[in-house]
Amino acid sequence: MLYKANHINILRLDSFAFDASKRFDYIKELVEKYGAMNDITRYANCIICVSFSSAHPLHEMLEIQHFFVDLLPKMFCHRLDNTLGKEIRIDVAYYE
Repeated sequence: MLYKANHINILRLDSFAFDASKRFDYIKELVEKYGAMNDITRYANCIICVSFSSAHPLHEMLEIQHFFVDLLPKMFCHRLDNTLGKEIRIDVAYYE
């Protein structure tokens, strides 16, 4: 157990761009144009985890951090998941 939380809400955003150079653009469009994060309850703390495959390294980390700047300075991490191929997955966990 990393922390104790009374409430938690997790949102998972998966890219389906089929192109590593456009994978974060897909996530941005989900959030900006289609409101993918509008329905999530936002608690006092936040962990953002970005997953990607070792075959397609994450070069967009700074861009991702700047995009989620209103969620920071919470906790930001990344992890390898070789099942993702060219795609990325962003898990946002709010807790208190």
